[in-house]
Order: sequence, then C-alpha cells, then structure tokens
Amino acid sequence: MTLAITRLDLTADDLRRAARSSRDVAQSRHCLAIASVLRGQSRTAAAASAGMQRQTLRDWVHRYNAEGIAGLLDRPRPVRSGLLNAEQRTAFDAIVEAGPDVAVDGVVRADEAPALAPALHANLSLVAQPRRRLVRPLDPTASATRRLRTNR
Repeated sequence: MTLAITRLDLTADDLRRAARSSRDVAQSRHCLAIASVLRGQSRTAAAASAGMQRQTLRDWVHRYNAEGIAGLLDRPRPVRSGLLNAEQRTAFDAIVEAGPDVAVDGVVRADEAPALAPALHANLSLVAQPRRRLVRPLDPTASATRRLRTNR
C-alpha cells in the first residue's frame, strides 16, 4: 500500500521550517520524515533518516493527514492511578517526614529500610509484596573469600 500524503497545504520546505522552529524533538523528526517523502525520497530511506521504521512513518503520515502539524506531537500517555489513595498518601508522608525511630524500628540507615516495610504496611493497610533478589549459585571450587565477594 502506498504512503499517500493527502494534506498538501504545506510544502516540504514549510515542513522543514516547522521542524526547525519546533521545541519538540519528536515532532521535528516526524516533520522531517514527511518532508523527505514529499521531496521524493523512498519511504524506507525517509523513515531511516528520521530514526523510525517504515510502518511508524506510515502511522505518522495518517496522523498528519488527519490533524496537520499538531498531529505530529506525541499525545500524553494515560497516567496510572497511584497505589495509595489520598488518605494513605497523607499517612505515608507523615511516616517519611517523621523518619525512623531507632528505639522502635531499629533502623538508622537507608539500606536497612526494608525493616520498615511491616510498619508501613500495618499503618497503610497494604498487602506486602516482597521483592526477590537473584543470587548467583555458589561455585564449589571457588575459595571462601571469593564466594563471599560474589554474593554481596
């Protein structure tokens, strides 16, 4: 299927000027790729010069045909809702601002922070999801000091 650019209100030079004046790097690349096609460059070469695949260029041409230069901007991605609701976020902020209590938590350094997880989960009524650390298997032929060094 051919790549038909049906919107002809801007020339290749106009698209290049728009690319130069755009503050969005991705929009500039999209403008330059479409300008290359308008100048007669092959779709594969135009896509490669803009750092994209031919199919991606086709998708951007469809957006350009439908919306013009404004369609060449990346659309904002949907934001994932947070894991905490507003009340839990406020409680979490209070816990972080207060910092660890050595007498209660037994924690004074950041690398000991996993010890705070039960308190956070209890205060915020969350279910703990432990992270797993992959450890390389011990080499039985290695010396004891080397085995200790490789599994830190």
